[in-house]
Amino acid sequence: MGDYYLFLVTGIILLSVMIWEIQKNKINIAEAEKRLEEKEKRLYEMYQAFEDIIQYTLSEAEERKTDNNPAIATRDVRLNNTVPLDKPSPDEQTGMETVYPEYTNKRKAVRLMHEGGNTEEEIARKLGIGIGEVRLILGLKR
Repeated sequence: MGDYYLFLVTGIILLSVMIWEIQKNKINIAEAEKRLEEKEKRLYEMYQAFEDIIQYTLSEAEERKTDNNPAIATRDVRLNNTVPLDKPSPDEQTGMETVYPEYTNKRKAVRLMHEGGNTEEEIARKLGIGIGEVRLILGLKR
């Protein structure tokens, strides 16, 4: 009969340990669900902010298209490279026109000069642009 009580006590202890582990796992699961809900809420807020930025950008683009402001229109045209930039007088030409007269596109000139063995500093100096812009153009090439 002593073995029976020992087996019963061992069973109760094992059952108690199992119930304790289950409760601990339930608590961990509840905490994980709470963290997940918080992250989901933050993700949704970020998504909404992103949507707002997109809508704002699209509305600004539409306004610029319909805007008759010549300064904005000129800048937009120059950014699209559809019209060449105003050329300086021949005595002011120190930029890419004198180095590569056939290329008025700054990116092409930077790439050609780099392929020709010029350093970033030399390219920036010869084209009259910043070294950061040269690095950006070369980085886009890769």
